[in-house]
Amino acid sequence: MRRIQLLLILIFILNANETISQISTDRPGASDAPTTVMKHSFQIEQGFDMNFYGEDTSQFRMFDLPTAIRVGVFDWLEVRLQNNVISLYDKYHQQNTFGVADLQIGAKIQLFRREGKKTDVAFVSMWGMPIGTEGLTTNKFSTLNKISVGHAVTDRFSILYNVAYGYYGYGKGQMNYTFLLGFNIIPKLFAFIENFGTLDDFSAFTTNADCGFAYQITDWVQVDISYGTGLNNKYNYAQLGVSWNIHKKDN
Repeated sequence: MRRIQLLLILIFILNANETISQISTDRPGASDAPTTVMKHSFQIEQGFDMNFYGEDTSQFRMFDLPTAIRVGVFDWLEVRLQNNVISLYDKYHQQNTFGVADLQIGAKIQLFRREGKKTDVAFVSMWGMPIGTEGLTTNKFSTLNKISVGHAVTDRFSILYNVAYGYYGYGKGQMNYTFLLGFNIIPKLFAFIENFGTLDDFSAFTTNADCGFAYQITDWVQVDISYGTGLNNKYNYAQLGVSWNIHKKDN
């Protein structure tokens, strides 16, 4: 316990003087950003996703509304709540399931972020509560833990990657990775291409790719759009999203 307390104190000292001047989101794409939301701010990230997968890419159709709520506790710590409203259609069984997925709660800790440095690092831990709708819940407690690292190569070009391990109450769990290349086309317009995948039960590997854009309407409101496809599996999806940050204004 004493080591954990010393680690948290060290993180606080390293980041005590850091501030975030504009919105930082975990949308779009599969990667989580290596930054926390600003202290004393409340951020909502709302999406609308269309997913098609299965042998003919239409065996399953899923429309969902993923919502993430992020609250800045300190400059280096945010607490998070995520949930998803889902409509899932199984073409083979002619069955539609509508409801909510399991509730996800957790935190993001800023491990490294210093003025003038080109690398940011954060740790994300999420825990799943099996309270979702029958047919959408895993019926088991789950956890997903990841490291997110970002590098600002130039003023306009950045690299972001995540490495994660998730356990969902069965088997050996699942390893996840993401690798994203980002480009600032103009000051408020961001484009990206991304590769992401999973190693399920340390045996079945799937990999996907996506691309998209994010545009900051203001310093505190962002909209996004993206499209993805499976590289070694039958999968296609499209996403729309909006994120906004509510924060205490400076006097």
